[in-house]
Amino acid sequence: MAQSKFFSEIQQTDIKFGDYQTKSPMFFTDCAVMGATFMADFNMIKNVLPKEFRPIQIIPGKGLISIHCMEYRQCDLGPYNEVSLAALIYPPGNLVEKTKKLIRSPFTNNFYAHVIDLPVTTEISRIGGKEIFNFPKYLAEITFRHAGNHYICSLRNNHDYKTIVEIAGKKIKTKHLCQNNYKKNLFTIHTYPENTRNAHPGKLVLNPLELGIAYVGHHITVNPGNDPRADLIKKLKLGFQMHYIYAPQCEAVLYAK
Repeated sequence: MAQSKFFSEIQQTDIKFGDYQTKSPMFFTDCAVMGATFMADFNMIKNVLPKEFRPIQIIPGKGLISIHCMEYRQCDLGPYNEVSLAALIYPPGNLVEKTKKLIRSPFTNNFYAHVIDLPVTTEISRIGGKEIFNFPKYLAEITFRHAGNHYICSLRNNHDYKTIVEIAGKKIKTKHLCQNNYKKNLFTIHTYPENTRNAHPGKLVLNPLELGIAYVGHHITVNPGNDPRADLIKKLKLGFQMHYIYAPQCEAVLYAK
């Protein structure tokens, strides 16, 4: 199968972590993404963030939390699923640089975040995320299903299978995006780890092949369960939905910066 234009100019190198070997940057050649960004309790966000990060406060008392479900069907680590809970933060740099980046963010599709919680379904993805990026990864059961007009992600612990959260997103209208000029459609998520010596900031570049986006409204439902890990989601008090994405067909590249 011919390589996508998105990957064709990127050079990969072999890397090792733990007992595993893969390539860097990592290619995700077939994946799906569904999730949203919400207003949430600003004081709670500050409490869960490491001190070196400053959360965005969009209005008094409200910060921004994103929760996204990823189904990686083909990638350099093999297939796995993931659910990301992240706080949107000010990017590094002086005040002028930070302000410029944030103002440009909605127009350049560049976003800045610290990942708070990141369950995955395979050991290789857990170890790689921990050792390279210091992501807060742990093993869990993450499944996807289609139910009518909804795409549903269920996250459960992998011990007694108590529900941590169930996320149901609407399968909103999508467009198949032209790949002749794919660069204008890219989303870039910059992630920053807690200040540890060996951890790398991450840069995930997402190339949606089929994309639906909605602003405000009610397109997704987040239902925390009865597992203790659900308490964090409850305490964040997710409220007004700012942005929703449903991208059933994507490509992505994950860089260690």
